[in-house]
Amino acid sequence: MFLPLKISRITLSLILAIAIHADEPAATDLFGNDNLSQWWPGNNEQPGKWTIKDGVILRGDAKTGGLNSKVKPFNFDLTFEWKIAEGGNSGIKYRNGLEYQLLDDERHIRGKTPNSSAAALYDLVAPIADKPSKPTGQWNTGRIIANGNHLEHWLNGVKVLEIEQQSADWKKRLQASKYKDKPDFGTKASGFHLQDHGANVHFRKVHLLSLPYSAAPVDLRAEKSKGGGVTRSRPNIVLIMADDIGLGDISHHVRTQLKKDPIVETPNLDALARQSLWFTDGHSATALCSPTRYCVMSGNNNYRSYAPWGVWGTFRESPFKKGEVTIGTVTRDAGYHTGFVGKWHLGGDFRDIKTGGIFRSTKRGDIVDQVDVTKMLGGGPKDCGFDYDFTLPCGVQGPVYTAYENQEWYPLRKDSKIIFFNKDTAAHPKDVTSKGPGPGDSHWDARELGKIVSQKGSDFIKAAPADKPFFLYYCTHAVHVPHCPPDEFDGQKIKGTTPSQHLDMIVELDLQVKRLIDALKAKGVYENTLIIFTSDNGGLMVDKATAAAGHDVAGGFNGSKNSPLEGGHRVPLFAFWKNKITPGTTDEPAINQDMLATFAALLGIEIPADQAQDSLNLLPLLTGEGTFKQRPWMVQQAGSKKEIIYRKAPWKLIIQSNHKRDSFVPKALFNLEKDSAEKGNLLKNPAQKARVDAMLKEYLGILNSKERTAPRPSK
Repeated sequence: MFLPLKISRITLSLILAIAIHADEPAATDLFGNDNLSQWWPGNNEQPGKWTIKDGVILRGDAKTGGLNSKVKPFNFDLTFEWKIAEGGNSGIKYRNGLEYQLLDDERHIRGKTPNSSAAALYDLVAPIADKPSKPTGQWNTGRIIANGNHLEHWLNGVKVLEIEQQSADWKKRLQASKYKDKPDFGTKASGFHLQDHGANVHFRKVHLLSLPYSAAPVDLRAEKSKGGGVTRSRPNIVLIMADDIGLGDISHHVRTQLKKDPIVETPNLDALARQSLWFTDGHSATALCSPTRYCVMSGNNNYRSYAPWGVWGTFRESPFKKGEVTIGTVTRDAGYHTGFVGKWHLGGDFRDIKTGGIFRSTKRGDIVDQVDVTKMLGGGPKDCGFDYDFTLPCGVQGPVYTAYENQEWYPLRKDSKIIFFNKDTAAHPKDVTSKGPGPGDSHWDARELGKIVSQKGSDFIKAAPADKPFFLYYCTHAVHVPHCPPDEFDGQKIKGTTPSQHLDMIVELDLQVKRLIDALKAKGVYENTLIIFTSDNGGLMVDKATAAAGHDVAGGFNGSKNSPLEGGHRVPLFAFWKNKITPGTTDEPAINQDMLATFAALLGIEIPADQAQDSLNLLPLLTGEGTFKQRPWMVQQAGSKKEIIYRKAPWKLIIQSNHKRDSFVPKALFNLEKDSAEKGNLLKNPAQKARVDAMLKEYLGILNSKERTAPRPSK
């Protein structure tokens, strides 16, 4: 069982304090119902030599023996009580050899060496607290915390030992110990071993809390690839979220699926796509920017948030609650160095100048004297598990025109100032969008943003620590309006090279991706990096110049951004991992919110049952290993018109709802297998009435029951 709490440096202490109580329901009682069903004897022992009564387990006088747990977590909080006879010597072993030392009080006082005193990490690390054990015959409370490389030993409420595996100190101690020639020592999950060396030892109230977002074995001694602390089973991960990119915007799709010559070329994305598995039935969670970003981050459909339709402006409260799992916490707490770069659009906390509290407002315009925008206090990527962030609160479109690095305002030039950014004060009036004027950097220039953001992304890759893998969530603002292509990008001319500025921005997007790929290759980690490319929604409604050129943003489908039709949410979705993912195509439906469950499966992490309820594990589909569980249905939403999409097999029902979500009226029915372009609405066909009624009833049942829309992964 798992607590639905985010494991982090901030909340870990609280969780551990809660877990000490023997009756804590979130922990697993390893002596449940006064039996040893969770254990088996070790060292050829007979079960009869171990007895249990009233929740107390006793190993009587005998030669050295032990009892092994059947459960084998790698990251955990184990609490227990123990007492030992005079002169007794015992221990609890974990992680393939690490040992929490147990000694009677007298032996502790005259311990042969500090490294073998009570609560020591045997033969490696001595307790830092002096004599915290109780007199012989009294119960002591012990705790072992193992989370990634972080180890702690507690004794009677006192933290007596703390060390990081793989640190310089750890390696020095290991080299000086008797374990120096054991390469597997302390590196793998091996269960718990209750040890006995001839004197009576008692255990009781043994409770296990597996840390929910770090519950998988991490092979700490695994061979590292050049330039990164990764293994073939733990690759670096780069998730690229484009903004307003349709299938037809990627020339690979135009050539391979439409069999046409593209109007605009995307050679770098094409090269990546040719080495990837492409989901021809891949979707964004919604047909609109901000709601999709919530879904991808949380693994939940948008209706599960406090704002079921979105959208989260810069000064709205974050939709993420403390303790909720995100793609950032999953990777960070699995030992990854995590980074977020680009467009956020999911709210934030800024100081109200007048009250000193958090500024909350949907007001746009001149609010520079009302809110301090020189610092994000919270509600951003940091709170979602990202060690590093370079954040554009609302991308390129305003009404806030500032950038932040690790929550601090990032001046775009040395002489930048916070101003009321409007058409009179902007260097380029076009940069002030239909979202309106607002607080901004005096040197805000939409033409330069792509260079800045992609440089931050590539810098994150280059600077990533060598002793751990990294996860980069790269959310470019391209190709959202305003379309302001730069004159050049890395020496390649951009502006004016295509029939429209919209298409110019697609070229820039392609070069942004090239920067990231080049950084991976320069670091030597490209071939062991899982790269996923997708978009927050379908392509933009075509402007006159783009339309005149014959460019089809939807790539053969009907609709565009904000629409419930396929063109509004069927987007590029493909995944690359050299020699692990076989290039090709799959027609299995997938949604970009599936990344959370997929990453969790990749890292062996179990997600609490009440979180990420709409995220599907795609890993078996990507690697061909394991059993893939299909969705029984797909639930999505469109955009500002409050439309819902319910899909079951080839049938797609579009439902008209309202802001309060208390009205649900069928609007359209399509058979995508026969009519992928959605030209023939079958809603009023009498032969389909029963189907419409049944699908509507099914959807309402899913909604009202709050059940998952993606199957739980196998344990």
